[in-house]
Amino acid sequence: MNAAHAIPAILSASVLVLGIWCLRSLAPYSVHAESDFVKMLKDGVITYSRRIVSNVIQILAYLTGVIFIFSYGFGKAFPTQQLIATGVGGVSILGASLIQFFAIPRVLEQIIKRSNTYPNVAVLAQFLAANGLSAVYMGVVGGSLYLCLILIGYKSMIGYGLGVLLAGYFIRIGGGIFRTSSSIANESASIRYGKISRYDGRNPGTYTEIIGGVAGNVLGVGSDLVSSFLFAVTGCVILAEQSSFGDATLIPTYIYSAAFLASMIAFAWCYFRIKCNRYSNVFLEGIYITASLSAIATYGILYLFYDGATSLFWCYLAGLLGAIALGFLSEILTSFRFRYARNIARQMENGALHVTLAALQNSFMSNGIIFIFVASIAVVTFVLSGPYGLAMASMGMLSVTQSILVGNFSLPLSNAVSRLSRVTTDSYIVHQNVTKTEQLAGTTIAIRNGFSSGAALLSTLVLLSALIFSYSLNLSVNLFTDIGFLVPILAGLTLPYVFLSIIMRGTQNATLKLTEEIQRQYHEIPFLREGKAKPDVIRATEQIGQRAMDTLIIPGILMLFPPIIIAYFGTTSGILGLALGVFFSSFNCTFLWGNLGDSLQQARAYVETGHLGGNQIEAFDVLRSGDQTGTVYRDVLSPSINMLLKAICMVTFLLILTT
Repeated sequence: MNAAHAIPAILSASVLVLGIWCLRSLAPYSVHAESDFVKMLKDGVITYSRRIVSNVIQILAYLTGVIFIFSYGFGKAFPTQQLIATGVGGVSILGASLIQFFAIPRVLEQIIKRSNTYPNVAVLAQFLAANGLSAVYMGVVGGSLYLCLILIGYKSMIGYGLGVLLAGYFIRIGGGIFRTSSSIANESASIRYGKISRYDGRNPGTYTEIIGGVAGNVLGVGSDLVSSFLFAVTGCVILAEQSSFGDATLIPTYIYSAAFLASMIAFAWCYFRIKCNRYSNVFLEGIYITASLSAIATYGILYLFYDGATSLFWCYLAGLLGAIALGFLSEILTSFRFRYARNIARQMENGALHVTLAALQNSFMSNGIIFIFVASIAVVTFVLSGPYGLAMASMGMLSVTQSILVGNFSLPLSNAVSRLSRVTTDSYIVHQNVTKTEQLAGTTIAIRNGFSSGAALLSTLVLLSALIFSYSLNLSVNLFTDIGFLVPILAGLTLPYVFLSIIMRGTQNATLKLTEEIQRQYHEIPFLREGKAKPDVIRATEQIGQRAMDTLIIPGILMLFPPIIIAYFGTTSGILGLALGVFFSSFNCTFLWGNLGDSLQQARAYVETGHLGGNQIEAFDVLRSGDQTGTVYRDVLSPSINMLLKAICMVTFLLILTT
């Protein structure tokens, strides 16, 4: 591979060093002994991490074993290099996640301590935490990716991306189940049993909810966005072989490098702004600076090295501006700052049915508008420069991934700090500063909402285009006569619903089990109610973690085995038919379910801020119940369908390449 790929590898290492510096400066090893609350959080984190590691190793071993058996049985070459790259990808994303996970309990404690001073000190602590966690993700994943490119070759990106997806599947969906079950069980226990407060140091659900929030909204969202980024890079590199712009395989390398440099410059600017006590929009400023510098650098790269590739820049710019516009469009359609979510909240006086109908109406409308918006970007860029233009649009949308991650991580970190501070301190200054950091993190909601689904859809389109155009697959088959294409496409249309039904059953079981465990500990642990004993966080985490991870085994098999079986017993068109069936069945659901969950959550937040009588009125229970349902759609169903869609496409690509 060209030595130019060493540049992003070096920059990835620099970003990783920056992330470690941020976390190290925030939580130095020389601090005093950990508090009891942090120790209990760490116990829960370690318990859940063991489950993640075990399941990721199992799925990688199963994949390798099955492909080895089929390759040997059918006399086909065993894809050694691709499976090595798969292992590297899985270990990379798993390692990055574990570094973050183990650092977070101490980081949360340090943010609370620094919130007991000046507001800008609290904001700086949150900023360093969000930047440190995102930089670790991008540094580890980016560096190992380009080492694979240098040592194995560009086609190893397919295997590497599959490894990231398989590990990300357990991190993202397992974290979503953990978070959803913890939140619903904790709130249900506090309502059902009365004396159990949702935010109480005696309540094991308080700690599992904090762990679940971090696992789902930090580690999970990070793995989701990173996998979409890898999709964009993979499709762009493979389609470059078919382009007319010289050695275009280097374009994503240069863009990737420019994005890393832009994010580091944005970090320096935001750090300076916070130090000067001018931080009112600091997270959005970081995203805008990264986007602007990335666009300027990309134009320069295309102008200097690829003369005549101006159309590619317009495609890139369409994706970049589309990413920001998509976020603000989703904000308008779902946030309580605008009328749509407020209309849902007003229906609480009329009962749960009217709240549900209003939320569905808003979600269907939002789904149509956002889909038309994303489809317009895809069509325009395809017309301008063909499939490679679509790939450049995806690169543009995802070139600001690191800055988007900073914004994504800031709000769940603030929420976790807020919950932990209610348990650990009564300081008015701390609570006031924590509230300010939550409000500041809320300014990124416009970028966060809808971006993950939009990025997943566009990057999947890129990979399907790369598959069809690069390998000249024949789509001119008759659906009613080619049984080898018809059956797989029908199976693909059905697969997502079987997949999701198993995940939903596991979510329900995990929720019920944790509710029972909270009640059991209150009854059976001596002196827990009096505050003279500690809750058994390890037991509670083990109960929910085991069910969350075990739930994902059968869906993981459904995600991998159908394309493998079709690849060895069927035809190439059959594998493609399965992927297209999953795509057509899934792409419209991801926006719908995500918007439905966001709308219900924002309707509840609108009332909790004091509107329409506040959360003390009896009718508020309707919104509370609606938000619990919306949490399932937002944190389990929508990301599950995203991960299934991307995994099926990547497995399809790998099998067509190697069988």
